[in-house]
Amino acid sequence: MERSTVRVVLYFSKDHPIAKYRSKERTRVAKDWIEQALALEKSLKEIQTDVKSIKDMLNNGVYHASAPTPEHSTNTELSATDIDLIDQMLGLK
Repeated sequence: MERSTVRVVLYFSKDHPIAKYRSKERTRVAKDWIEQALALEKSLKEIQTDVKSIKDMLNNGVYHASAPTPEHSTNTELSATDIDLIDQMLGLK
């Protein structure tokens, strides 16, 4: 009969944050961390997709700023430097 679960054995150094938990709690904590990391990875990919769409709209002039306010610039075009900086911050380059 095929099992519906998979066993994973991981070894960490004594100074790893998981070592702060009691041995009976470590499996639960490690599973929680993995699930959280997977959820964050999915969210990050969605954010990166959204940012790319926004950058494309801004570069193509799709977005039109409303009436300017003193504290905001009306320039909606991104410079190549701005795009490179955004890409670097998102790890796209």
